[in-house]
Amino acid sequence: MTFKRMLIMLGACLIVFGGVFGMKFMGSKAMNDYFDNMPTPAVTILSATVERMQWSRDVPSVGSLVAVNGTDITSQAGGIVDTIHFTAGSQVETGDLLVSLETSTEKAELAQLKAQADIAEVNLRRARDLIKRKVLSQSEFDQTKAEAAAARAAADAQQARLDQKEVRAPFAGVLGIRQISVGEYLAAGAPMVSLQSLDPMEIEFALPEARLSMVDVGLPISVSVDAWPGESFSGQVSVIEPRIDNATRNFRARGSVSNPEGKLRAGMFGRITIQRPGTDSVLAIPRTSISYDSFGTSVFVIQKAEDDAEKQVVNQRFIRIGKARGDFVEVLEGLEEGEQIASGGLLKLRNGAPVIIDNSVPTEPSLNPDVADT
Repeated sequence: MTFKRMLIMLGACLIVFGGVFGMKFMGSKAMNDYFDNMPTPAVTILSATVERMQWSRDVPSVGSLVAVNGTDITSQAGGIVDTIHFTAGSQVETGDLLVSLETSTEKAELAQLKAQADIAEVNLRRARDLIKRKVLSQSEFDQTKAEAAAARAAADAQQARLDQKEVRAPFAGVLGIRQISVGEYLAAGAPMVSLQSLDPMEIEFALPEARLSMVDVGLPISVSVDAWPGESFSGQVSVIEPRIDNATRNFRARGSVSNPEGKLRAGMFGRITIQRPGTDSVLAIPRTSISYDSFGTSVFVIQKAEDDAEKQVVNQRFIRIGKARGDFVEVLEGLEEGEQIASGGLLKLRNGAPVIIDNSVPTEPSLNPDVADT
């Protein structure tokens, strides 16, 4: 009797627990079916059209401005600064006297050497007269002649040392900040003032070896600098380095830039555009429409949904890109002119995702964007 009662209780428990688990299973299955079949909400995106553009063949680069002639003015000889003949920041011409050092000792020594040279010259004239009368031997005449030449050379050497006490401008240009004072002892080679030739200026830049065929001496260039926003300075390519740098695989070049107003200064950072003739026809898309991944470069192409022509979906497509220009990138393979692609909201997209296009706030990409001052 007891055994039969236990079987009945066990059976009842099995029925109860089986019903509970069965209801839980059916509920979970119904919930999974609901989520599996739940419609995906549409993603709001920006769109862009694959355009055919005419791009100039200009070659951009960056570089540093240098003076055609630029140096720190120094003296070959040391001494006390006697007179400063220039004003800081002034324009000077070749040969203008800049600084005079104290020369009283050197002038006295020069006077003594000139006197000795005069005496030696008088002795030489006497020796010539004596040798004509055969009163003086040839060896004595040669000795007198050599002494006269040595005396003249000593005087000339002292005159050269005296000339070194006057420092002159080696070329025309603009002087910088004065670094010396009257009465100061100046060692040989110590800088006095900077001198820079400002017109024309030169700009040095480097380009990858792949662009060597795009650059020739004589091509026009335009240069812009941050100090003068919106202004462009014209010039031309003047020199191309005949070798490629083994470490960077770049080649160096230099351009000559007109600077009649002196606005450009040595050391400035410049943006260069090498202007080449002709244009290239390219397919282009905005930079913001491209997804860069380790497995490739892709875009999301906007298409009509297969089950509903009024709905739009996106499908990922891999492309091959070329050069960039401003806010645009050239497309070499994978897209056709006129196709619509997503240009904003890419992180929310996946293959087949429905989308809603909202271009009420256009991004307006540009080939020549202006960088806002920060």
